[in-house]
Amino acid sequence: MEGLSLENTLWANTVLASPGYILGMIVHTGLETRMAMNISTPRQKVGALDLEVNWMAKVLFVVMCLVALAIIIADGFIG
Repeated sequence: MEGLSLENTLWANTVLASPGYILGMIVHTGLETRMAMNISTPRQKVGALDLEVNWMAKVLFVVMCLVALAIIIADGFIG
């Protein structure tokens, strides 16, 4: 019988190279395990300048649409 150490530890999703069987036990499971913590979606890192540019681009798009609509309406009255 061997003691539990890193040399005889199989991590999650380990594939054995040779056919056979393994007698083992689960040591720790739950949300605090390394695998469970790495599954979560990463946070999106966006700087303040990027957020400001995105907001300004949206505002300018709406302004352009309003100006185009005003030009179309004015052309209808004049033409």
